[in-house]
Amino acid sequence: MRFRNKLSIACVSVAGVLGAAAVHAQSGPVTVGGFPTQTLRIIVPASAGGGWDGTARAIQEVLREDNIAAKPVEVINVTGGGGTVGLARLINQYKGDGHTVMVMGLSLVGSIYTNKSPVDLSTTTPIVRLTADYQAVAVANKSKYKTLKEVLADFRKNPKSVVWGGGPGGGPDHLTVGFIAKSLGIGPKDINYVAFSGGELRPQIMGGQVTAAATSFSELKADAEAGQLRILAVTAPSRLPGSSVPTAKENGLDLDFANWRGVVGPPGMKDNERQAWTEMLTRVRNSARWKNILKTRDWLDDFQAGKEFTAFVKAESERVGALERELGLAK
Repeated sequence: MRFRNKLSIACVSVAGVLGAAAVHAQSGPVTVGGFPTQTLRIIVPASAGGGWDGTARAIQEVLREDNIAAKPVEVINVTGGGGTVGLARLINQYKGDGHTVMVMGLSLVGSIYTNKSPVDLSTTTPIVRLTADYQAVAVANKSKYKTLKEVLADFRKNPKSVVWGGGPGGGPDHLTVGFIAKSLGIGPKDINYVAFSGGELRPQIMGGQVTAAATSFSELKADAEAGQLRILAVTAPSRLPGSSVPTAKENGLDLDFANWRGVVGPPGMKDNERQAWTEMLTRVRNSARWKNILKTRDWLDDFQAGKEFTAFVKAESERVGALERELGLAK
């Protein structure tokens, strides 16, 4: 089953977004029309330790160390509702405040539906899409399971006996388990899925509190290398560079699925504020420091900006809503 965003390796031109002067500004802190005038904020709509948090702090590092931001940058964690509490704060508390943006991605798109959120992404200001990464299925080192095929055999035989761990309901992790179940002919009501926020999942895998977990490969790679858990498969079309982890397809499961993450601003951002953030994040994406972060964390460059990203967010909201209804995750 193919459910993967087309990965755009080439940077989308931002000339139409920034204007010629901004595009040619390659050094020194970014300012556009007198913006920024105060501390910049990046909201993480989850607890510390997860993929959104790692993305936000990596952005913060590059903005600071490469002298891209004209003002200090702080990261704020807002937990709850699979990211929808943070989204509500962005929309309601920071409306019209261009100094504040939020890291988000496919997981939040799903959480909006499953949590019946009173707010959605339609009023936010899409800025850029940055990264994508593949999903992984992992177990504790002490687990009896050595391959994904073994997990799938028990899942097929007695679905509820397999406790799946992952991120917030309706997000990429939950969708991954849903697609696995669907491919095996298992109904959504028979899935035993436990949702965790931010960095809560990893200790649950290591301790064996869940039978298996589905989450981003990049979040688990270091733990696997340290011998704290075992990754059984990745949802990539082929083995990832430098990795010996087999694919889901090698285990008889036709699943090719990549997550994505990006940045949106609040409603009512002024043009110069959006332009400044777009230039800052474009320079982050083009920096050697960011490229090294991508390599270290096994993130894929999936950059998109301007009208293209705005259209992408709208299309993803529609697509994920339809898929979640099909899988029984939303009405």
